Parts: sequence; structure tokens; C-alpha cells
Amino acid sequence: MPVKILTAKGKEVSKEVIRQAAQILKEGGLVALPTETVYGLAASLRRKRAVRRLRQLKERPETEAFPVQIASPRQLEELVDRMPLIARPLIRQFWPGPLTIVFPRAKVTAGGQGIGVRVPAHPVALAVLREVREPLCVPSANPRGKPPACTAKEVAEYFPEEVDLIVDGGRTAIGQPSTVIRIRGRKYEILREGLISRDMIHRLIGGETYLFVCTGNTCRSPMASRLAQKIFGELTGLSRRELTSLGFRFLSAGTAAQPGLRASEKAREAIAEVGLSLEDHRTTSLSPELIRQADHIFCMSGSHLRRVLELVPEAERKTKLLAPGGIPDPVGEDLEGYRQVLRQIEKALREIWRGKKK
Repeated sequence: MPVKILTAKGKEVSKEVIRQAAQILKEGGLVALPTETVYGLAASLRRKRAVRRLRQLKERPETEAFPVQIASPRQLEELVDRMPLIARPLIRQFWPGPLTIVFPRAKVTAGGQGIGVRVPAHPVALAVLREVREPLCVPSANPRGKPPACTAKEVAEYFPEEVDLIVDGGRTAIGQPSTVIRIRGRKYEILREGLISRDMIHRLIGGETYLFVCTGNTCRSPMASRLAQKIFGELTGLSRRELTSLGFRFLSAGTAAQPGLRASEKAREAIAEVGLSLEDHRTTSLSPELIRQADHIFCMSGSHLRRVLELVPEAERKTKLLAPGGIPDPVGEDLEGYRQVLRQIEKALREIWRGKKK
């Protein structure tokens, strides 16, 4: 008997189609679902018979794990023993989306060691997951050695009778499997690179050093470094201490700084108004060593950028102005002048982090 295909396209996904798909999964059946990456073959993780049937269909031995999909990160509590610190920014940034995270310590497994989990970004897949209220094993919908299916028609050609239902959500948007990252403590390994690149992941959890450069290191660059840490923490959901433990550093230096001085009084007042402190800041002179240590260098003006490159010419690839046209020096201005500069710095930083999310 030919496989049953139900259409669920467009903005309004049919509730009846979702209900039928969920019911089949709850009863131990197999359903092909569209995701933003490729089509997947879904079986309830809690139905052992369904998982065995899926394993036979995919010709996958017990030692090879199935990826698992959930409707929300909250469901991770029933799957993993402990949330590794570096998983939090990945989840915050890329879920729902095409990133599978392999956790080493699992409460339940889908074969193999650990468990690979993601929250898909496709409305049909999410709707079914919410309706079934169970984690689903969802490997790609293709026989071993064949390309993953990106349309319902391709799924039907691969499995004309073997699945109980195909939900047709149209052609998948990405057309390639998700990126897969395995986490072990505070280390990670990219097992498969997809739309979410190795560089995107490294920037988020790779423990990079950011260096901000001005002249005296008493106002602009220290304000920028503290504000950058705050904004990056907001982005990742990590505290200052957690960022530090992962190896992130937010430094500042001056091209003509006299080492050991405090931040200017108005800089301390302005930064305090946004809930931050420069009371422990002491000025640092720009050096070739600092430049080489940094992964990203942001300069307040063109003269600062030129000085960086005079000291270390090969730093050109990682050095840029914090904002087009630079950030003006507030020295000699009143407190409002420092506030305005701080707002310009914040705007520039948010543009930088916004770019890193893409």
C-alpha cells in the first residue's frame, strides 16, 4: 500500500495534519517530517519498538546514535544529566535552528554514547513536537548512502511503503543536514559543518580576546571593554565570571598611556550610570605582545589603528575602527559629553555583535 502523504504548506499549518502525525508517533509509528534542513524520519524516543523499526529502516547499528529533536530547550532536563557551560550560549544563539549538540552524559540514549539534540526551526516539525509532547528520534529521510531528501516526493521515492505518513511541507529551505558539535566539559569538536559554520561557533564559545585601543586608556577604551563584556554576556547568557572561565578576555590599552593610572572621573561616573564599574581599572600601554595576544582589535580612531599596525604589521587582518569615522575623544567635555561617547560606543558594539549573530 502506497505511503500516505498529507500536505502542510504555507503560513497556516493544518491542525488536523499535525494531530494525525502526532497520533501516529504516539502509537509507535514512523512519520516523515520536513525541517529547515532536510526531511527527517521521526519515531518517538519513548517507543522502543518504533526506534527498532527506524533503526532497521535506516540500516543503522545499535552503536550509532539517532539525533533527537525536542520542542523547547526546557525538555533537555529529561534527556541530559548536566548542562555544560558552553552549551548555554549555543542554545541561546542557535535554537531553534540547524545545530545539533551532542551531550556526553545522557539520562536516555538513542543508541551509541551520549545524545545529540536540537530544536528545529520549521513550523511543521515544531508543531508536531509540541503536539506529541515527546522527544523524537529524527535521522535524515534517506537510505544509507543516498542524499538526504529535501522534498516529500523524494521521501516517497526512497520509502514508498515503509513509513506510516509523510507530511509534505514543501522543499526544505537549507537543503543540507545540521551542523553537529560534540561537547566534552569545556571543550568541543565539530563533527559536521553545515549552515552554522565553525567560525560562527568559535566566535561564540572559543574564548577569544578583544582589545580596545585609544590614546591614554583612561576613558574610551576602558569604557568600551567593560561595555563589550556586558553586551557579549547578554548575547550569550553568560555572567562575567563564566565568560572569564571560558577564556574570553576584554582588554584595553592606550597608544600613549602612562601605566597604572585610574580611569578618568567622568568616565567612571558615566559607566556607573549603566551599571558597570571602572574603579579597578588601571591604564595599560599598547605593546606588540598585547596586539599579538588579541583575536580582535578595535581602535577609537585612525591614528590608533595606524599605531597598531606600526607595531605589528601582520595584525591588519584583525584590526579595525570600532565605528566608521571613529569615536571622538571626550577629554575636556562635561559629563554629558562622556555619556554621548558612551552611547556611541554602545551603538557600535551592538552593531558588531549583531553582525556576529548572522
